[in-house]
Amino acid sequence: MPMNEKNLIKFRVGIVLFALFFPLFLTWIYFVQGEGNPVFQKGAYFLGKLIQFSSPLIWTIGILKAPWILRRFSRKGVLSGALFGLVVGSIMIFLFHHFKDHPQFESQFSSLNTSLHSRFGSLGFTSPFPFLMLGLFYSVIHSGLEEYYWRWFTFREIKKLISWIPALLIASLGFTFHHILVLGAFFGYRSFFCWLSCFGVFCGGVFWCWLYRRSDSIWGCWIGHGLIDAAIFVIGYQILFQTTE
Repeated sequence: MPMNEKNLIKFRVGIVLFALFFPLFLTWIYFVQGEGNPVFQKGAYFLGKLIQFSSPLIWTIGILKAPWILRRFSRKGVLSGALFGLVVGSIMIFLFHHFKDHPQFESQFSSLNTSLHSRFGSLGFTSPFPFLMLGLFYSVIHSGLEEYYWRWFTFREIKKLISWIPALLIASLGFTFHHILVLGAFFGYRSFFCWLSCFGVFCGGVFWCWLYRRSDSIWGCWIGHGLIDAAIFVIGYQILFQTTE
């Protein structure tokens, strides 16, 4: 039996709130509370990501009874997305090399090195090959899943409740929330780099929502997101495995 309009709005508000805050809750569970317990971390991460990335399909197919298909590759937005990813990723690497040898930030990067070794070491990612495989997973697969979740699902569902500009801002804030926990754990919540990076995440979310609306495709967003994730792992690799002297 089809859902009436009033109940549909209530359900949509509920699923939007879930979409915005579940990744924050999941990150708090596996990344913050699970620190030092790799078995728990891996289990919570896998189960939580399964719930997170299956929820759009449960909502679309199971509740709305709407058809869902994997769309073919579209060139719309790909050039814009790729250029955005290349420019932002290059700026990030440039800023890292600019700041890492600055005496004012020497202790910050030393602390970051220790934090990365501590957190990745317990999970088995402090050797070059496993770390590169993790980077490949995040840059190629996880970036696509996040675009499907945050742009195709979360932003699109919020747009059905309010106009697109407030929807873009709300979806981008939701995208930023769980990154605050991760960046705060690595840099410290009082760090300039933590909040600069969080602002960068928010701006990336805004751009990808805009690009998704313009192109009606996540491909450009996925490529740009993947290139930025790759730049993050290039920086992480240099901090973990190369001297900065």
